[in-house]
Amino acid sequence: LESDLKNFGEGHPHIAIRYNNLGLAWNNKGHHDKAIEYCGKSLARNLSTYGERHPRVASDLNNLAGAWQDKGYLGRAIGYYEQALDSLLAIFGEQHPLVAHSRNNLGSALRDNGDLDEAICCFKQAKEVLEKMLGPTHPNTIIVAGNLVDALDRKSKSQNS
Repeated sequence: LESDLKNFGEGHPHIAIRYNNLGLAWNNKGHHDKAIEYCGKSLARNLSTYGERHPRVASDLNNLAGAWQDKGYLGRAIGYYEQALDSLLAIFGEQHPLVAHSRNNLGSALRDNGDLDEAICCFKQAKEVLEKMLGPTHPNTIIVAGNLVDALDRKSKSQNS
């Protein structure tokens, strides 16, 4: 980051990439406030460079949401996941693996927040797209299918208690 700042300046797209990578690294270490700071910086740079409807912006929104989710702020996470999904839908349309990935992420936050019906809907939509695009045995499809089973299981247990 320091080298790129000296060589390219604050507004260069590489700076946003460095901020994003630092955000992900801090989040993986459990330092969610630092992750939110760096992911937010990446988002701000990419918004000014590319505008709201760009895959890098959607990725930043997704990563920022993940940091908020890991910090336990599910409402904020859901908001950012919804923005990422809206952006990706506008760019790629419904039938795209990145859209399915975004739906899966939104579903995970909704599930963690106790919004099981909405989570199940997200997981079903994501699974359908991934099965069509990647096949039923692709690792990404299997992950989403597992999330769907988990949400259905949680719903069943909540109805039986």
